[in-house]
Amino acid sequence: MKKGVFLALLLLLLAAFPALAEDVYYADASQGGSVTSDKGYLSVTYPLDADSRVTMTIRDEWGSTVYQRDYGVCSGMFSSEDVYLPQNGAQTTYRVTLSTDSGENSFTVVRVAPRLTDSNVTTAGLPLSDISGVSSPKKAILLDLSALNNQLPMVVPMSLIKTLPFKCGKRCSTRSATCRASS
Repeated sequence: MKKGVFLALLLLLLAAFPALAEDVYYADASQGGSVTSDKGYLSVTYPLDADSRVTMTIRDEWGSTVYQRDYGVCSGMFSSEDVYLPQNGAQTTYRVTLSTDSGENSFTVVRVAPRLTDSNVTTAGLPLSDISGVSSPKKAILLDLSALNNQLPMVVPMSLIKTLPFKCGKRCSTRSATCRASS
């Protein structure tokens, strides 16, 4: 019962604050330039010298307005709410413009697809770079198909992940999986 109540409260919290579901990239508009992020949300800060009207506009790479808001008159350190940046393909470029009474500050956000990092996934087999001489993180499992004709089906252990069945007969068919990890 307690577990169900906790899960319901957690779901309500995530529904009320969607940025908690994904990480937020915090950008300082005074830095300008270009930033690359794999985060789904953007929060912009900007130091204001005096009371100033603030408007933030975000446009995609085609110039379409994705987000625009007039924050009214602000003072001190301006901080926007978390703004969702949709992911379109492997990379999406956005132009963020912060307009104040003293001028405009713009910077570019390049949103890239998240990548697997710090993974402990390994595979068994001979490195393809040993066979082909070309650098490759992929591994190969070499099988003597003529010896396998009498040993059907065969199961090859895949280094603590799972087993991979190979079925050989007149035709040999295999199932394979590819794992990629960034370094």
